[in-house]
Amino acid sequence: MAITEQDYLILADLAYDNLVNEQNLKLNEIYFPNGDLKTTYINEKREEKAFLGTNRYKDEKVRIVNDGVPEILNSDLYMDVMKKWKVLAVKNLHDDTSFYGVAYENEEKEIVIAYRGTEPYGEQFKKDLVYTDGLIALGFRPEQFQFGLDFYNDIKKNEKNVGKKITLTG
Repeated sequence: MAITEQDYLILADLAYDNLVNEQNLKLNEIYFPNGDLKTTYINEKREEKAFLGTNRYKDEKVRIVNDGVPEILNSDLYMDVMKKWKVLAVKNLHDDTSFYGVAYENEEKEIVIAYRGTEPYGEQFKKDLVYTDGLIALGFRPEQFQFGLDFYNDIKKNEKNVGKKITLTG
């Protein structure tokens, strides 16, 4: 089965959530473990953090909520994709450099790496727009580019991934 444009778009969108990789579950099992959207997770420091479906729909014009669940995440469109893909690995340097990447794998052992781009709101948006995007506009290469390449190479060089098709989105 070929990876569709819909897969790429949805996987790129989901990279704006704080996905964790130790579960090795399909995305729909991560997002809806008991049929309800999971909204928080506990990080390595044992702190509760905002989790799924909360990072990118801050604008109420975009966010359509039904019983607290963003409609888009519960839609057939998203569910069809989330049932096919699991989180393979996450590289989160967000606290230090604003870099975030997630590698997904489907049942055919194809891998898609999605990179989070400019944050859509708040202080991080300003930082991304002025610093990172500004460097790009001026012809410089921000450090996130190297982090993205390193993440890709980590996935590619992993012995479990030898010979697998790897594509990028985000």
